[in-house]
Amino acid sequence: MYTALAAMVNFPEVQKKIQEEIQRVVGKDRLPGLEDRNKMPYSRAVELELYRYYTPIGAAGPRNTTQDCSYKGYSIPKGTKVIYNVWRVHHDESFWENPFTFDPTRFLDDNGDLLPPEDEKRQRLLTFGVGKRSCIGEKLARVRIFLGLTSILQNFDLAS
Repeated sequence: MYTALAAMVNFPEVQKKIQEEIQRVVGKDRLPGLEDRNKMPYSRAVELELYRYYTPIGAAGPRNTTQDCSYKGYSIPKGTKVIYNVWRVHHDESFWENPFTFDPTRFLDDNGDLLPPEDEKRQRLLTFGVGKRSCIGEKLARVRIFLGLTSILQNFDLAS
């Protein structure tokens, strides 16, 4: 949540777009709720970009390979402990266009809709890990960021 608030201060144009979306979808008479989430693609794209840009953990915990495999010519036997660099995946210049720029629109399609979960960009977000060992708190974190950020921005302008 701290990085979300910092991002709003550092990227006021993003803050303004979220506030416009809040006004259009929620208004001022009530607080944003989870039922609004699917009607607010820009706010959700900001959430995804927060996870990518401000990668909270540099490297995931060790995992064991489940079968023999190879990577870039290196043989990795079954049972080998591996660690992947989450920050590097989120800032890979060969995949992300301008990876050191905060750009929520990278998670929106040409119509302004949120890219589907199976889209390669969404698949490259490893903030919460992947598979059956992914973070148990992911849903709580996503809800907290959405509700917290939209509730604050509905009522306040954040500035440095």
